[in-house]
Amino acid sequence: MNDNFKIEFETIINSSDATEWEKSFANSVYLQARTKGLSEKQKAIWDKIAKNVMNPVKLEFKDLSEEAKLFIAKTSILLGKTKDKWAIEFTNSLTSQLYKGKVLTDKQKETFQNLFDKKINKVKKG
Repeated sequence: MNDNFKIEFETIINSSDATEWEKSFANSVYLQARTKGLSEKQKAIWDKIAKNVMNPVKLEFKDLSEEAKLFIAKTSILLGKTKDKWAIEFTNSLTSQLYKGKVLTDKQKETFQNLFDKKINKVKKG
């Protein structure tokens, strides 16, 4: 294990830009790298996380697309009305991704909309 890997690990686990999943992945990969080494897929994921955490993109609200601004407005409504820990963490994760210039997947949008409908619009599924 080289010094660069150790520096990336420390940066990831101490970063406010890294998600909880990324930190958990970093911990498990760090332990594995000390004994077994990493698969090519693990190395690729590690490199992507390290790049994003070491050189984060941070947009301002004014720089976001209109769709992203509207989405963030909806997240604010949800966050003001729920105490559900998972809903809060999920919503914050989506907002964070938008501010990093990422585009949400259809699945992420659908999951958020279902959550919004359930918590805010009181729509029941089925």
